[in-house]
Amino acid sequence: MNYNTKSRREVLALFEGGDVTLTTDEITKRLDGVPVSTLYRRLAALCDEGLLLRFRADDGSYVYRAAHKGGCDCAFHLKCRECGCVEHMECEHGKELLDHIGAHHGFSLDNAKTVLYGRCAACSRKAAK
Repeated sequence: MNYNTKSRREVLALFEGGDVTLTTDEITKRLDGVPVSTLYRRLAALCDEGLLLRFRADDGSYVYRAAHKGGCDCAFHLKCRECGCVEHMECEHGKELLDHIGAHHGFSLDNAKTVLYGRCAACSRKAAK
């Protein structure tokens, strides 16, 4: 049962209106009045409900972002090691790779949690200057 509590609404509100990616620390700071234990339970519940996606950052902390409506159906997520942004890679080539892995290696990937790490276009442009 999903209760529509104040803390649940506050967490979801952080991810409204855009492609927002937040660390646990950022969420904790923005929701200063919510006890940390409640916040962790709420984040876990929202991930279980498929409303948020959780990724592990390089430093071992977690990063959260809103799931697409109806769940995430993209093949991969691209995470920038420099700025931390997470992008959905939605193209036929990702699907082709998933199909290849399944057909030739007998392995079924969880596409909601498949993350490729590298440098985003914006950080690449900054590095080139």
